[in-house]
Amino acid sequence: MHDNMSIMSNQMEFNADGRLVGFKGKLIHTYNKREMAKINQDYFDRNKNRTNVLLMGDTIGDLQMAEGLNPADNVLKIGFLNSHFENLEVYKSKYDIVIMDDSSMDVANAILNKVM
Repeated sequence: MHDNMSIMSNQMEFNADGRLVGFKGKLIHTYNKREMAKINQDYFDRNKNRTNVLLMGDTIGDLQMAEGLNPADNVLKIGFLNSHFENLEVYKSKYDIVIMDDSSMDVANAILNKVM
């Protein structure tokens, strides 16, 4: 990660066998994103002058995640649709890129590699 990048996300904890055993800190989910913006005000203060946002989510509600930031010049929204494929058209109308049934970060990494 580059010095000029900031990430707000859930941080997973794994055991010695590589199995997910929990999460560190308060879990961010669809229903508490506005609350997390208040709790993590220092994150938003540090990033208030950022003009570019890469927003990634797997629900339509995730599109609100950048609301705590000042209006950015550029917001690229990547949606992960891993089930309920009947919602594809809705996702396509809301997200700039929709990745279906793929848990890799290859697309996001390729975009970041191009712009960095």
